[in-house]
Amino acid sequence: MRWLGKLVTTLLILAFLLIGGTLVWNGVPIFANPGPFSRLHSYLTANVAETKPGHSFPELTVRCYQGVPETLYRSLSAAMRDLDWQVVSSRPGAYGIDAVATTPLMRFKDDVTAELRSTDCGIELWIRSSSRVGRADLGANVGHVMKLVRAFESRAGIQAR
Repeated sequence: MRWLGKLVTTLLILAFLLIGGTLVWNGVPIFANPGPFSRLHSYLTANVAETKPGHSFPELTVRCYQGVPETLYRSLSAAMRDLDWQVVSSRPGAYGIDAVATTPLMRFKDDVTAELRSTDCGIELWIRSSSRVGRADLGANVGHVMKLVRAFESRAGIQAR
């Protein structure tokens, strides 16, 4: 019976390492607001991440930029190529792009949609990333959003207001 306790302990340690390692690999800010418990709950129960005004996760708040929509759209498209995502459709008139991001560890395919919208503040960047399979993504989709924002801002040479 002692071996059963060791087996359970070993399995728990392996699960902790797998989940923790994946969260680190995905680059999610586990200790940022609203806190690790809220974030861990989300990463273990959701398979979609999308930007929204006033989102509780700061990295998922819609960002606003100054610039010409066509120029920003070219930067957005280039950013997706820089990330080696497969662009499956472009909507230049609507400033939207649909792409497929492949997770590095398990090679899952995630659908990413990005769209630039003109508003009173300037040009907003809306992003939605969703997993094709599973009920949880261990933060992969939040990671996709964060990577795209960084790549876009780097390409465009701008920061959100």
